[in-house]
Amino acid sequence: MSRIHRLDSGPVEALAILCSDYRFRRAFMDHLGDKRVDLFVVPGGCQVLAGVPAHRFFFWLFLKIVGFGTAQLVDFLVKRHKPTAIIIFEHEDCGWRKWLGRDGKKIQMKDMIKVGKKFSSRYGVAVEMIYASLERGEIKFYRCSASADASFLSFSAFAKSLKFR
Repeated sequence: MSRIHRLDSGPVEALAILCSDYRFRRAFMDHLGDKRVDLFVVPGGCQVLAGVPAHRFFFWLFLKIVGFGTAQLVDFLVKRHKPTAIIIFEHEDCGWRKWLGRDGKKIQMKDMIKVGKKFSSRYGVAVEMIYASLERGEIKFYRCSASADASFLSFSAFAKSLKFR
């Protein structure tokens, strides 16, 4: 039996940029709750918007040759749907980042801050940066903030921890 869904016609509240890793999907969606959110889901989350390391240059070149780049897709969503916030999720143990050789919490935070600052200045919207950590079989969210020069990172735990499945 199929369910009947009604079209949600309200304004978009946020654009969420997240990794396609299925292990974190439920936790990310729980965090978003009932907000009306556009989802931008790609392997590595914001990493594809922060830049590609030189040893993966040909992958980047391929994306440029086939058409739209990822930044243009985000630009379309923001200009078309006018969200009032952008939420960037990053997570521990990212396979895409391992493949690129850009794994590790510090690198992920720098990428997130780079993209967050770019979006904040370009679109004039609030940017929320969230890191999902694996701790004893649970996913814990940390809100990330940076000083003006991005040399100091601070994290604050929030919300309930969620069982990692």
